[in-house]
Amino acid sequence: MIDKKAYSLSNVQLKRYEKLDAEYMQMHTDPDNCIPKFIMPVRGTFNPVWEEMLSDKEVMLKYHLEKHIPHIEVGDDCVLYARVDFGTCVVANAFGCDVFYPVNNLPCAKDHIIKTKEQIYSLKTPDADCAPYKKVKEWTEFFVENLPDGYHMMMADIQGPFNNAHLVRGTDIFYDMYDDIEAFDKLMEVVTDATIEYAKAQRQWADMKDGWQYDWSALWKGNARISNCSLHMIGRDLYIDHVMKHDI
Repeated sequence: MIDKKAYSLSNVQLKRYEKLDAEYMQMHTDPDNCIPKFIMPVRGTFNPVWEEMLSDKEVMLKYHLEKHIPHIEVGDDCVLYARVDFGTCVVANAFGCDVFYPVNNLPCAKDHIIKTKEQIYSLKTPDADCAPYKKVKEWTEFFVENLPDGYHMMMADIQGPFNNAHLVRGTDIFYDMYDDIEAFDKLMEVVTDATIEYAKAQRQWADMKDGWQYDWSALWKGNARISNCSLHMIGRDLYIDHVMKHDI
């Protein structure tokens, strides 16, 4: 079991991180008077391979706790957080895509569950109790139970509506945008709903602060962060007319 006492913060440290949170919030509430933040690129001493972390939630949590020790020692502006890391494929896996496990790397989608445009119309939002979500929930609850005071949960990767749709449909999604835009719009509706529900569930599992999120070393305004790197492969007009509404 994780020894929480080994990672406990002193009262002085806890007060410093409370002040740091307030200063990050000020970037949104009072940007004219906010204070610039600096985070040092430091490396911890506990660096297990991904195979170890993906098979043992204690190892993954310990990695996150250990990686913050240098930040605490140098006193930079990195917030203290932990994250359940199962890669970019959780939503796609919930829809039925198989998972590929690269050597010493995060899992990713191995195939695409939607092979034809016709299958899009029978696609359903994954059940909240499906196996991929249940595993994230189980690990999240373990993390929450074992995090010392002053540490927070970062949301596991939800990707974004278009990225998840790309994983579910594969590269044929780009043909759909020209050949059958109605099928594309339907796919985006279902995948967007699934992404939103997964994000909401995670916030509930981790009892996250409403309207704010700990994400990649800082505290940000918002309830989720989306990643839509597949948008690099479509034009501005297609994004504005058919994708942007799902992002906002």
